[in-house]
Amino acid sequence: MLIGIAGRNDQIAGTEYPFTGLIRGIKALGHDICISLPSKDSTFDDCDAVFTWNLASIPAWREMMAVIDRPVFIMERGWFDRDEYTQIDPSGFNHSASWAHEVTGPAPVGGAERYRMLAERLSPRKRVESRPDGYALILGQTGIDEQLKQSEIHHADALCDAVKASLPAGLDCAFRGHPLSKWRPKDMQTIDGTLNDALKYSRFVITINSNAGNDALWAGVPVLCLGPALYEIAGAARRTTIATLLHDMEFMCRGWEPDEKRVMSYFHWLSSRQWNREELQKGDCLKQLLGDADG
Repeated sequence: MLIGIAGRNDQIAGTEYPFTGLIRGIKALGHDICISLPSKDSTFDDCDAVFTWNLASIPAWREMMAVIDRPVFIMERGWFDRDEYTQIDPSGFNHSASWAHEVTGPAPVGGAERYRMLAERLSPRKRVESRPDGYALILGQTGIDEQLKQSEIHHADALCDAVKASLPAGLDCAFRGHPLSKWRPKDMQTIDGTLNDALKYSRFVITINSNAGNDALWAGVPVLCLGPALYEIAGAARRTTIATLLHDMEFMCRGWEPDEKRVMSYFHWLSSRQWNREELQKGDCLKQLLGDADG
């Protein structure tokens, strides 16, 4: 097979992205490689599949996708260890992944075992002490987050305004911005420490579909989200809308929590859909991905 690699030179040659391990893994499987920048003029016509980093917000990437009629594997940082692990999928990541519709069912064979291995990279999972006097923690996202496009609201400021307008009596709220975003609300308590510190004093989390929702679930903090979000599809979080936000926040205040079995199954799914650099270099996971796409 001829495998295309679409990426910038600094991505492919550097250590920040997993391209080096990916290329070695493809070669270990005996395949040839064609490397090009992601653009509508990329020379991938003869390739059997293409691997690229998540560049959905870049016009050239979208133009490239529009003209390629073969599997394009989209890579994005994993969750258990974002620097070491990589998600790879032919449809996307999080709620746009090809397996998102399966996440309510049993996790793949070996998912529980793989979860135990990956969980060792994190602090032990335990429920933070319930705080009936805690605040509703609003999680911000970057304005260029591709996931926001499918939600009914698209920015952290709109989420903050909606929460303030519907806040149940007796409930305080606080905002934690995304580390890569400088925007902060002017008339709301903001928390700029670690996410774990913010979660310790929260009653529940409100988000659109932030990846930080996974951290909240890991800490045992219930999540209310506008979605679409993979953890909501899995039943590990509660879905809300702008129209029902007051009712749903009141429901959360009464102590709603997800079924722990659903949360654990969700983490097993996440564990089964991301691989570290060493695994990419060996190539076995790539063989499975390419075989699934070919089938």
